Amino acid sequence: MRQSELKHKVELFVTNGKLEEAQDVLAKIGYGPAQLDDLAAKLRTWNEYHHNAKTLDREKRKAAKAEVEARAASGAVATRFKRTGRRVFKGNIPVLTELGLYPPLWRRIGNGTTNDQTEPDQTNESRRRKSGPSKSTAAVLDRRRLLFGKGQDLTEEDQARLAERGWPVEEIREGAALIEAHAQADIIHTQKEQAHAAAVSAASAAAAELKKLYLEARGYAKDAIAELPPKKRARLEKLLGLND
Repeated sequence: MRQSELKHKVELFVTNGKLEEAQDVLAKIGYGPAQLDDLAAKLRTWNEYHHNAKTLDREKRKAAKAEVEARAASGAVATRFKRTGRRVFKGNIPVLTELGLYPPLWRRIGNGTTNDQTEPDQTNESRRRKSGPSKSTAAVLDRRRLLFGKGQDLTEEDQARLAERGWPVEEIREGAALIEAHAQADIIHTQKEQAHAAAVSAASAAAAELKKLYLEARGYAKDAIAELPPKKRARLEKLLGLND
């Protein structure tokens, strides 16, 4: 039974079930007005959960889009700063290490490995394949925070060299802000995903409970109506939505 069909049948049963003709039968089998009101309340609860799940789904999609945009901005600024940093401080292992740019981060491609910078102090024979760095959001954010955080803590001389290449400290701070914006967008997206999943679970449980209670009531009602004269039975089955 589809959810839309279940909703319609329950509405029909609890509404028309209060009519005097229906109550002559239903009240005798435990479905007086109070019991029908209880079933109607279960339907309202399910409708509320269902509506909440749909609302949270929209919010989740919106948060996902915002996270994608923030991640792209974070990645673009980090890539630009890393490229500049590697050029400006080429051969300066202490500074590159401080910025998190040394040793180079290798990544696996197919059956081999590559990266955008040859790892120094290794012969071809000793060079070994390495899996790339973690691509989890947490790991990526940690590396980018290190990059921009240490970039602001460099000596005045090193910061001046960066400024000459388009990265004054103000620009580095703006980059750091984009990284934090990405982190916040990721948190919000995760929260919305979890809230939506919980709402879907609650709605499913409410629908399952409603279906169980309705089918039970339907079964008792059909048994009771089966004892009536044919014309009256047909009329009540149609009135209560039991004629299918």
